[in-house]
Amino acid sequence: MTPTSSELGRRERNKADKWERILRSAAKLFDERGFTNTTTTEVAKAAGIGTGTLFLYVRTKEELFVEVFRDDVDRAWHDAFGGVDHDGSLLDQLCQAFFAVIEHHDHNPGLAKAFLTELHLMPQAVRDDARAFMRDYMARLQQFLIEAQTRRRLDEQIDVEVLATNLFAIYQWHLQRHVAGHSTRQGCLDDLRAAFELQVLHLALPTP
Repeated sequence: MTPTSSELGRRERNKADKWERILRSAAKLFDERGFTNTTTTEVAKAAGIGTGTLFLYVRTKEELFVEVFRDDVDRAWHDAFGGVDHDGSLLDQLCQAFFAVIEHHDHNPGLAKAFLTELHLMPQAVRDDARAFMRDYMARLQQFLIEAQTRRRLDEQIDVEVLATNLFAIYQWHLQRHVAGHSTRQGCLDDLRAAFELQVLHLALPTP
């Protein structure tokens, strides 16, 4: 018998609900216990499913880790750049967005630390997958800078790809220091603002 549309809809909702539980459970365990000390059996139990069911969604713990990373960082970047005050200066806009991402990671410091310390140890295929969606965030940042040029907040002659790469590298450096305990949140934010200010000092146009 062919499944009805309502049955198919219910199956898809159930599947989406299980995936959401898997991601939330894995994120919580990775945050509290770290990647190495978390098992897929523990994730499945926390999500209320069997281990066999878990592997219908992901093939390995490393793949699950990248999916958690994707979900967490995507929400952070979406919320951060979606809430920028476009009437502010370019420096203020950048600080507002990147400060929001750092504060997001501060809510789950163990998870952020796992992202920064474990991801480069993953198999090549897993690292390639992570880099692929990180390129999407870089493209989002580049688009933000292009819009700043359109609004005359940034010199239109500036190569936004190079500037985006520089800004992201500065952000990662200060985030890594903060997550490692070498700076307080406020110290991290102050240092990041100073670094961004130096980066865009002669590139930004005066706010009308």
